[in-house]
Amino acid sequence: MGGSAVATGFQRFMGESDGVLWALERDPALRSTVAAVVVLETAPDWNQFLDRVDAASRAIPRMRQRVVDTPFRVAPPRWVAADHFEVNDHVHRVIAPRGSDLDTVLEYARSSALIGFDRVRPLWDFTLVEGLVDGRAAVIQKIHQAVTEGTSGTRLTEILYSSEPTADLRSDLPEVSTGSPAMLRPVLLADSLLHTGAALARLGIGSARNTSRFAWRTARHPIDATRGAVRMAASVRTVLAPVHDTLSPVMRRRGQTWHYYTLDLPLETARTAAHTANVSVNDWFLAGIAGGFRRYHERHDAPTRGVRLNMPIAPQGLVDRIGGNWFAPARLTLPVDILDPVEQMRDVRERFRRWRDEPALPIMEIGAAVLDHLPPIVSTRWFGSMLKHIDCVSTNVPGFPGLRYLADAKVERIYAFPPMMGSAVTVSLISHGDSACVGVTTDNLAVPDGDVLVDCLREGWQELLDLVPAGA
Repeated sequence: MGGSAVATGFQRFMGESDGVLWALERDPALRSTVAAVVVLETAPDWNQFLDRVDAASRAIPRMRQRVVDTPFRVAPPRWVAADHFEVNDHVHRVIAPRGSDLDTVLEYARSSALIGFDRVRPLWDFTLVEGLVDGRAAVIQKIHQAVTEGTSGTRLTEILYSSEPTADLRSDLPEVSTGSPAMLRPVLLADSLLHTGAALARLGIGSARNTSRFAWRTARHPIDATRGAVRMAASVRTVLAPVHDTLSPVMRRRGQTWHYYTLDLPLETARTAAHTANVSVNDWFLAGIAGGFRRYHERHDAPTRGVRLNMPIAPQGLVDRIGGNWFAPARLTLPVDILDPVEQMRDVRERFRRWRDEPALPIMEIGAAVLDHLPPIVSTRWFGSMLKHIDCVSTNVPGFPGLRYLADAKVERIYAFPPMMGSAVTVSLISHGDSACVGVTTDNLAVPDGDVLVDCLREGWQELLDLVPAGA
């Protein structure tokens, strides 16, 4: 859960989940690079853009820190101050060839994301692409998932993107200490042992409380307590079970290159369509993915009953914790053979609800802590067995509710491309104003005809949008 704070909300050590993901990157297929493309109406003033990024780097320690592994893996990796940090080393400016459009930017972003981060430097890079058609520009944000831990992602967005053009940077932005630079190995070992000791003490206290509560419940209600223990054991198997094969009969291969696509959908119409089935926009989003995959498999004369989908969720009660990207993978078997669109949305709602209520999810951090202390080859194999046969990774994150500006340039769209993590496809949704901005990543070996899949996904969501009467 992180060590002592460098500043409020920022910890000296990675959280356990981030530590596991850091170790997994020894397998290139499991890298945790997040890419985002922000489309701007015009090119921002370069100096103002640099000022905003510099301000963000002064307020968010992660942007001026690098990661060091702790000796003997006695604790998660530690954040230390980067040597000789310069904002200009992480911010780049590109003039696109004449006639370039969003596809050109997506190709830049894809090529950048294929390259892993230099582990001796801060884990982020921004590239401003100018010279697009109609005077537009775009910013490619390449960030390691660990950099956005806790409050970092929110603070970065607040500082970079304002509600008014050329708005002054907030005068109350603190310049946060990035902590100590790399320390001698004995000192790092001692600091790591203190961190782990404190974490074990907290875990021991929590375990003692839970054990006493369980003993008390068992004494008073032995049958109910036994049923609860059996349910917990079954839930642990469900959450941690390895996956040995893909469900999709066509998206079976995996490679090291991929392609980016984008879609824009009407957000208010999506909300109204979800309301017709009394479900959330997220349920509508996943139901559209199911409809798209059904069409894609039918076009390949390989119908399937379902695909395996991974959607990271924060277990109930842990949504607001600070100090790491604490998540659990909701590995749904998503049926794609339900033809009624309303029934499809309701089925998704129930499946997602059951996963969120799995009793083993809140204790997944213990599993992450154990994996953090195992040899990397062991954690990589175990976690890889959970992820490498996933057909689709999906994310749905809030975006900007209203107009936003980067310096003096208006933001038109924002698309996210989460890590592939061994999957065949990723599909992400970010809301921006009245648009649902969808980013799709396809593995070139698993889905050699990515444009066909994107067309099928578009048809899947359109079928749900058509539930809303014209003019409603």
